[in-house]
Amino acid sequence: MLAALEPTLGAHLTEVFDELLPKQRWREAMPAEHRRRPEVRTAVEAHSPARRHFHDKLTEVFGQEPAGTLMEYLVPAPWTMLDRLGVPVAELRTTPRAA
Repeated sequence: MLAALEPTLGAHLTEVFDELLPKQRWREAMPAEHRRRPEVRTAVEAHSPARRHFHDKLTEVFGQEPAGTLMEYLVPAPWTMLDRLGVPVAELRTTPRAA
């Protein structure tokens, strides 16, 4: 996916994504009881338009499938907001990446 970019930029983006994205798809790592909580659902819904816009831009640059994959790893609301709501974000960031 990143190979289509200039090689050094692709390597840098890979490094950035490895640092910022969770090690596992957020739906697999975030316990369902947190995803179902009304305050978490409200936070996710509030950030849906921004995520949609970001997904559209990723699709323009990388194509549909790579953009979808990146979005699967990107948490549905900012880390700090999820942390304030009691979602175990530290676990999301340290869980080994799914195969």
